[in-house]
Parts: sequence; C-alpha cells; structure tokens
Amino acid sequence: MNDFSGPSIDPTNAQATLRATAELLQSGDFSTAERLLGWALDFNPEHPGLLRCMSKLRWSEGRADEALTWAEQALAADPGDAENYACLGLLRMRQGHHVEASELLARAVEINTENVGYLRLLAEIMAHLGRSSEAIALAERVVLLRPQDISSYHSLAALQQRYGDFEGAEASILTAIDKAPGNPLALRRMAEFQLGRGNIDTARVWAARERESAADDPASHDLEASLALASGDIAGAEGALRAAAGLGKANGYYKRRLSDVLMRRGDRTGAIAWAERATADHPQDPGGHIQLAHLYLAQGQRDDAYAVLEAAIAQSATPSDATPLMRRLSTFALQNGQLDEAMGWASRAIAASPFDAENHASVASFHLQLGELVPALAAATRAYELAPGTAAHSRRLSDIAWRRGEAEAAFEWAARAVSVNPADPNNHVHQATVLMQKGQNEAAEPVLARAVELVPLDIRLLTRLSDLKMRLGNQEEAFALADRAIGIGPRDLVAYNHMATLHLALGNLDAAHEVLSRASEIASANVQLLRRLADVAQRRGDKPAARAWLRQAIDADPRDPNSYNQLALLELASGDNDAAEAALTQATEFAGGNPAFHRRLSEVLGRRGDEQGAFHWAERAISDFPADPIGFVQFGNLHLASGRLDEAEAAYLQALKLATTPAQALVPLHRLSEVATRRNDIRGALAWSLKAIERSPREPAAYNHLAGLHLVYDNLAAAEQAARRAVEVGPTDVAALRRLSDIALRQGRIEVALDLARQAVAANVGDAQSHNHEASVRLAAGDQAGALTALAKALKLAPNDTAALRKADYQRALSESALDHV
Repeated sequence: MNDFSGPSIDPTNAQATLRATAELLQSGDFSTAERLLGWALDFNPEHPGLLRCMSKLRWSEGRADEALTWAEQALAADPGDAENYACLGLLRMRQGHHVEASELLARAVEINTENVGYLRLLAEIMAHLGRSSEAIALAERVVLLRPQDISSYHSLAALQQRYGDFEGAEASILTAIDKAPGNPLALRRMAEFQLGRGNIDTARVWAARERESAADDPASHDLEASLALASGDIAGAEGALRAAAGLGKANGYYKRRLSDVLMRRGDRTGAIAWAERATADHPQDPGGHIQLAHLYLAQGQRDDAYAVLEAAIAQSATPSDATPLMRRLSTFALQNGQLDEAMGWASRAIAASPFDAENHASVASFHLQLGELVPALAAATRAYELAPGTAAHSRRLSDIAWRRGEAEAAFEWAARAVSVNPADPNNHVHQATVLMQKGQNEAAEPVLARAVELVPLDIRLLTRLSDLKMRLGNQEEAFALADRAIGIGPRDLVAYNHMATLHLALGNLDAAHEVLSRASEIASANVQLLRRLADVAQRRGDKPAARAWLRQAIDADPRDPNSYNQLALLELASGDNDAAEAALTQATEFAGGNPAFHRRLSEVLGRRGDEQGAFHWAERAISDFPADPIGFVQFGNLHLASGRLDEAEAAYLQALKLATTPAQALVPLHRLSEVATRRNDIRGALAWSLKAIERSPREPAAYNHLAGLHLVYDNLAAAEQAARRAVEVGPTDVAALRRLSDIALRQGRIEVALDLARQAVAANVGDAQSHNHEASVRLAAGDQAGALTALAKALKLAPNDTAALRKADYQRALSESALDHV
C-alpha cells in the first residue's frame, strides 16, 4: 500500500484523483502527484486514465522508458479505448518513431472518427513524415467536423502555406473571418499572411480592422511594430512596442522585443533596462534571461551573462524548461574557448530532455565548430530522427556532408529540406548556397529568386540575390534589386549599405559616398554607417574627411572600440604612428571581451620598432585571454620578425593546441611551415602544410598554401596539383583561381592563365587584386590595351595599391617606348 498525505481525495474515485493530479502536474509538484496516483492505483490497478496519467508524470520527470511502460499498460488494460492509442502514439512521436506513431494515431482515429485532437496530432505526424497530402486531408477533416472553430481553419492554412498553396491558405483564413468577422485573432492572422506575401498595404488594412476589435491587446501593437519594421521604421516599431509592453496583460515577449529594437537603434542602456524588466516580471520565461545575457556579453560582461543564465536554470519549473538556457550557456562557453564547460552544458541539456531534437542539434553545432565531423553527423542524425519535419535538421546534415567532401549528398539533403517545407525561404537559400559552393552560380540564381518570391519584402534576401546577379555580370539587375530593397525599406540601412557595396565593387567611390550620405540623413548617429563613410572617404584619398567621420562615430558612441580601431588604421596609413597608438590604447579600454585590439596595438608598436611595447601588449592579450589562439599567433609573429625561430615555434604550437576549429588551426600550421622554411627544412615545411590540409580539408587556403610552398621550391607540377585541388574545393575562391592562373602563366599556357584570371574577376568584381592579376596575364600575352583596361579597374577600386601603380608606370613606359619607336 502507498502511504499518502496530501490533498483530501478519495482514492477510489478515479476522476477526482485525475483532476487533482492534473493540478499538481501543472504546478510542478511531481512528488505529491506520484504519491496520489500510486495510492489511487492501489484501488484501481488497471484504470486506463490513471495509468496514462502516471505515464504523463514519468515523461515530465524525464523518465521516458517508464512513461512508455505505463502507456503500454494502459493500452493492455483497455485495447478498445482510443485515448490509449493516442497516448502511446504521442510518446512514440516524441521519441522519434514517427511511423509507429502514425499507426497508433490512425488506430485511435478508427475508433473515434470525430476526435479532432487525434486528427490534428495525426496531421502533425504526417507533416513530419513528409506526407503533405495526407496531412492536409486530415486538417480538412477537422474543418468539416468543427466548421465554427476558427482555429481549425488556421491549422489548415498553416499547412497550406507550408506547402506553397498560398491561394488555399488565404481562402482558409478568409473563411475563418467569415465565421467570426470581429475575431482579432483571425484578422491578425490575415494581416500577418499578407505581410509575409509582401502585400504591405493590404496587411495595413487588415491590421487596422484588427486594432478596431482589440485596441487594448498587446498583440495588436506587436503587429503594428512588425509592419513598421518591414518598412525599416525603427522609431515606429519602438513606439508600438512601448505601447504593447506598457499594457498590464503584456507578457515577456513584448518586452524582449522592445529591448531588441532599442539595441538595433543603438540604445544599449534602454535595451538592457527592458531585458531586465522582462526577467523580473516574467522569471519563468527563458527568452528574457537569454536576451539579457546576450546584451551583457555584447558589453563584455561575461560573468554577469553567465550568472543570469545559471540563476534562471536554478529556478526553472522542470528540467526540460531549462534546456534552452543550458544550450545558450554551452554556446557562450564554446565562444570563450572553454570546451569542457561547453560540452558539459550541452550534455546536461540532453540529459534533462533527451527527446528534444534541438538539444542534439546543439551538440551537432558544437562538434561542427570544432571540425569534428563524425560526432557532428551522429548528433545531427539523431536530431533529424526526432524531428524529420524540421527542415533545419536537413540543412545541418547537408552542411556536414559538404564539409566531408560529399557534394552530392549535401545537395540531396538540401533538396530534402525544400521538400519538407517548400514555403520556407531558408531552405531555398541553403540550396542556392550549396550550388554556389559548387561553383554553379547560374543554377543557384533561380533557386535564390524563389526564396525572394516567397518573402518579397525581405531586404536581406533581395540584397543577396542582387549580389549573385552582380557576380554573374548582370549589373543592371543587381542595381534594380538594390533599388527595390531601398524602396521597400527606405529607412533600413542594410539596403543603403548594399547599394554602396555595389558601387564600390565597380570603383564608383563618389556614388557610394552619395548613397551612404543619404543613409546618414536617416540615422545620423549610426556608428557603423559613420565608419563606412570614413572608409569611403579614405579610399577617395580624403583623409581629413575620413578622420571627421570617425570623430562623429566616436562622439555617437564613445565606448565603441571599433571606431577607435578604424581611426588607428587611418592614422597608420597617414604615417602618424603616435596617433594610431593613442587610438588603439583607447580601443583596448573599451574592448571588453575582445582581444583583437590588444593584438592590433602590439602590431602597431612592432611596426614602430618598439619591440618592448609590442611584446608587452602581446603578452597582455595572452594573459587577459588565455584561451585565444590568435594571441599566441601574434606573440609568435613578433619572435619570427626578430629571427627567434625557437620561440616563434613554441608560440605557434601553443596556438595550435588552443585552436578549436579547422579555420583557427590553419594560421598556426602555416606559420609553423614558415618557421621550417626559414630553417631550410623543406620536409618539415611540407609536412606542416599537409597537416593543415588534413585538419582543414574543405579550406581552399590550405591547398593554396601548399601550392605556394611548392612554387618556392620550384616544383611546378606539384604546385599545379595543389592549386587545382584548391579550386575544386572552392570554385569561386579568388586567391585559388589567381594562383592556378599564375602557375599556368609560368608554364606558358597563356590562354588558360587568362581564362582563370577572368574567372577570378567574375567571382568578385570588386577585388582589385584580381584585376591587377588579369593585367599581368594580358601583359604577358602582349595585350597592352587589355592590360591598361584591367589596371584602370584595379586602380579605380584601390587607388593607393602600390603594386598596381608600379604596373601602371611600367605600362606607361612601354607605351612611350612604342611611340618613340614609331
């Protein structure tokens, strides 16, 4: 017999027990619920409802196997009860056994053909299995059974929209509105649908109707904020969200969103204040704690960020509620180089909720960042098994396949993501990315265009398609898309920045300045924009104007280290090392958790010949950020510059030991190869370069370095082989293309060299070095006119490029010589 002391419940009354247990489960009092159920089961050991409730309790406690056992007992107790099949089917779905779950739910529907809960759950399972027509048919059955329930139409519309039937989705939402003309949820759903389709004026009409029926609903103001953001109106979004957050019924979401908008316009103090308010008012909402932790990290307050998340985990109602916080702590630890701690938090998340696909996806991402593809594949596969209908898991498996060199498998997983959710633009973007990585830009164009069709108001997608058009040489279309982006978001700086980038790619510095100046009229205190204006001014040769823009950026945010850093680079270019040092010293004061400014100051002092100061700041970077491998690379560089090869080697080896990703390992490995080269140790140099390829087999730079090394040792055949592999891995990598072109030129294959040079230019028309290289090849081919044209483009893009200037002088001398001869 169970000993129970708790609520005064008659244990022989199963229904009363179930009601009391439901309240206990909702409040998180699992121990009392367990005792109450155990007591009732002593009297009714085969009561299906009590057995199912015990199953639910065990699942909530994270004891999945026991939950399954109790559900199976319930089914055995009454095989004719549809609820028992539904209960067991739900558990199997959560455990990733979707086929078995579909069979159990189908049996439940056979027994009780009019239970809309079973039909909705079965539709969800069918969607996970990719059986779209069956999922929609089940949703349509729900509509027939519940014609007055507007949520039925919304569920149907969601499935129709997911599979690209936008006309059907719109018709379903309109039917819901006909059934309940003043229902704010239905009106809001239509406004959101129209906004997603790019019909912003129509969306505003529906939003106005929604506000009339729900003026005091925070969701109404939130919709207004979404409309404002779609137009780039940050101020309008802020006003709407302040109204939403100020309502008594507002939950933490609206306060978090206001915090995010304030951060977007540069108000860090306001952003933190609203995030703190969200966590104080809604302590059980993990999103508020995550938002606040991100803001603290952005200011370099790492300990405060960790403390926020750890406190939130401690007060979570259930272990599974804490898993988003654990995942975020794992990410923070990984970013800080604390691998054991990162893996510890990721493992705790899985232990707390082993059937949450996102926990396994998080572990997959962890291993991916470390370049550990085998465990990444295992974790990503498990995430996919648990939620095959979540396209993000297919995209991750595609990414892993690409990194493993399995290009066809990568494309198959990308295609599967599209088939799972063809209306998700992210799936088309990923598929286009895979095609571009394969060097198939023409094939990627219609795929990316489809993504834009799905969300025509997405400025970032428009600019991405514009960039691809530019790479394909369709300049007119590229600029038209950029114009369209500005038209959609006349107050969105992303659109102006992209337009400026297009002009810069063509060397049109004045046009780029004009576009950015227009943007500065919209956001005169935006520091990123002011820094970009300074960059353009410097490229135009107007250093006083560049300095003035940077001073404005510093005045707008005196604690932003990036502005001081850019000012230091400007002063270095002007030859004023003292001013550069002063600017970098200020940058280090506000650097927070960013060691880059310590290293940059060390570099500047090294250039000035202040070896003691250079080493001081390099050592300071290492002591302040001991897990940062780049700090040891900088330390090694200083020793290498002074000829202390043993000390340099030791520093690079330590950097290699700390490197957590293939990309991080590449630099110290190449530096170790350089140390061996300085020692005339050819075998050692090649061994380190090959080690870099082994560590980073999908990095074109790894093969490119080996090619360069073979050129140093006059092994042209081996250099060509390595350079070809670099181009295979990165078909649009301009450095690899230029290297292979250079090798072809040395071999006397001028036409091949010229073709590769043109490919490098096409891959990035804004890269001055590629135009400069093309000029070299054309000179070798005797095409002086073509060489002059290429040089003009290079100098337009980089007017201070000394290599191009020297080549231009040589061209001028050739021309004068030819005239004298005539």
